[in-house]
Amino acid sequence: MNPPYSRPLGAALLRSLAQKATLAALLGAALLAAAGCEEDSAKAVPVATAPYSTTGIPDVGFGTGGLVTYNNIAGGGSDIGQAMAIQPDGKIVVTGVTFNGANGDDMLLARFNANGSLDTGFGGTGVVTYNYTDNLNDAGHAVAMQPDGKIVVAGEIGRTGPHQDMAVWRYNADGTLDATFNGSGFLSRGGDAAGVAQNDMAWGVAIDGVGRIVVAGQSGNATPDADAMIWRFNPNGALDTAAFGGGLGFALYDGAGADIAFAVAVQSDGKIVTAGFSFVAAVQRMAVWRYTAGGVLDTTAFQTGPPTPGLYSAPSGFPPNPDSANALTIDGAGNLVVSGVSNNGTFDTAAIWRVLPSGAPDTAFGGTGAVHIGGAGVHRAWSHAVDGQGRILVAGEGPGTGQDLYLWRLLPDGTLDPSFALGLGFVPINSATSAPNNDSGRAVRIDGKGRIVVAGASDQANTDLAVWRFQ
Repeated sequence: MNPPYSRPLGAALLRSLAQKATLAALLGAALLAAAGCEEDSAKAVPVATAPYSTTGIPDVGFGTGGLVTYNNIAGGGSDIGQAMAIQPDGKIVVTGVTFNGANGDDMLLARFNANGSLDTGFGGTGVVTYNYTDNLNDAGHAVAMQPDGKIVVAGEIGRTGPHQDMAVWRYNADGTLDATFNGSGFLSRGGDAAGVAQNDMAWGVAIDGVGRIVVAGQSGNATPDADAMIWRFNPNGALDTAAFGGGLGFALYDGAGADIAFAVAVQSDGKIVTAGFSFVAAVQRMAVWRYTAGGVLDTTAFQTGPPTPGLYSAPSGFPPNPDSANALTIDGAGNLVVSGVSNNGTFDTAAIWRVLPSGAPDTAFGGTGAVHIGGAGVHRAWSHAVDGQGRILVAGEGPGTGQDLYLWRLLPDGTLDPSFALGLGFVPINSATSAPNNDSGRAVRIDGKGRIVVAGASDQANTDLAVWRFQ
């Protein structure tokens, strides 16, 4: 689901599955070398001697061979990492879902030490969970760190009816719920768009410059479909009705069909950017909205032309097939970097867009402001990070043994980086040990030492929460 078709990187740049297998073999050789094991010298792969160089090779100093996994209940259920933050001390915070053993999922929040072990100083075991009602589903979809070390999670809870409400949790650094936030460390809201209970979910969260919590997501309306939503909460958990959304404390966008905001970022001037999808001329297209600090669409300075001022919606990557943005960041130049999915009529392709601060596509990126990566099989981009050189690391999934974790690195012009992953520009990883042999990267971050950390899921005995780290 995505934007203007610039040039398919597809088969040419993803090479062949045979070449992918060769890379996997090279990665294995690198792991042996890094662990101090000798392989046939004619086959040995040199490992970068500079510490934490971003070569795309798994970091054997993390977990087992660069991977740690977590499963809550042996023999049943799934645990999935859906979002991640990295603390200044290098500890890794992951939120997502875990099976609760009673036919439902709970929100999960885990913290790992820099070496990959669970941090027992967090909740006693390194993992805390939240169950609102047994046998209904709760999930964490986004996480943000406050400067004081408190952790904010946004997601959803299951309510009788049944329906879902958006939810926000705040935890102290020791893993306890922060009672200074809404009196309990938790809040939920439902029915903001329709006025009655519908499905409301929070998909993205950010902390603004004065400590307010900005949440992006969706709220079911009376049509019924979904409206793209932004809620803003004061640091104490109260809805910011004094300064946001004209007294409501939230702002919604109701277009010609379903609209959902999956990601949010706050500019240095306080303006709020969200990304997701919207329907334009009856086609689902990626969407980027920008709002003023007061919660009004920025129609005078962001994409001021048709069809909707304040909303940038790139043309379908493969008309009339659907596109969607899944992640959003603001780079060092103020450009909006967006990643997601663009369907080509047969398969999903990974898509990356770059949008100028004016709301125009950045044609210095891929020629049209968009790059698509795909070919045979499904390719999806779930998350990305921009490094200090303007290179874009994209995490997602692609074809392999089952569904493999894929990690791509793009240069600032949108081409694959030939200095990454032994010259291929992307890393395919299959860590799964049981059917259906799937791995997926749902979040990617760069730590303070330049190492690449990816969180997601891997099929082990069950589907386990997984964290990979790459040099």
